[in-house]
Amino acid sequence: MRSRDAAKRCLNEAAAIEKFHSAVRNVVAPSDIDYKICYVDDGSTDRTPDMIRQLAASPSTPAPAWAMSHRSVRRMRTASGV
Repeated sequence: MRSRDAAKRCLNEAAAIEKFHSAVRNVVAPSDIDYKICYVDDGSTDRTPDMIRQLAASPSTPAPAWAMSHRSVRRMRTASGV
């Protein structure tokens, strides 16, 4: 089985994030690809961070999701010298 990971930057996308997740799942599910999506909140002021955490925590989420904040990414980049 092939494996793919994807990162999706999110900024105030509460209205669309579940639709996006479902659309990706519907496209990839019929294939023989094991995949994960890393959602990176880029400082949203709406419910986007909460929705990302819900997707990441839900055992019923068909595509595993990770939740990261833009601050976490910045710290990782600084620590790695990027």
